[in-house]
Amino acid sequence: SSHLDNLKVTDLTANNIAGTYVNLSLDAENIRTEPNFKELTYNVKSNDLPLFASTVGIDLGTKKLFNRKIFASQGVLAGNFNDFNLSSVQKFDDVEFSYTGKVKNDNKVFVDGDIELKSDNFVNICGVLNELDITTGTSAEGKDWIRGTAVIKCD
Repeated sequence: SSHLDNLKVTDLTANNIAGTYVNLSLDAENIRTEPNFKELTYNVKSNDLPLFASTVGIDLGTKKLFNRKIFASQGVLAGNFNDFNLSSVQKFDDVEFSYTGKVKNDNKVFVDGDIELKSDNFVNICGVLNELDITTGTSAEGKDWIRGTAVIKCD
């Protein structure tokens, strides 16, 4: 029945998974077929992101940014896995990245929103920018891959 397709979690907290705190709440429909999140809120804080990722089976890849130990992320997502609105802040050691806008996954990730990248270490910011694999252009349907505004701050 349709009530089995809806899921509401008001507070799911794990205080220590390999040095990481995780807190989630969500309100979702169509959970068994094509999940649609009315709202998914998350808060993650880690003292050892590579350890946490390997413990839960997440491949962080080789980019240095994602393999820094100290990590924090919080945000709110609404929509489905292929088309959603996101407001989030991530901190990798001394590099902070925030994004507010739309994300669409259609064999390639499209973003349309505001991006802010901050650090008190100019060399780290330059290193992050060199590592990011950002392609601009348009899709076959004529849609931009990346749109919006970007702010980069080095204090």
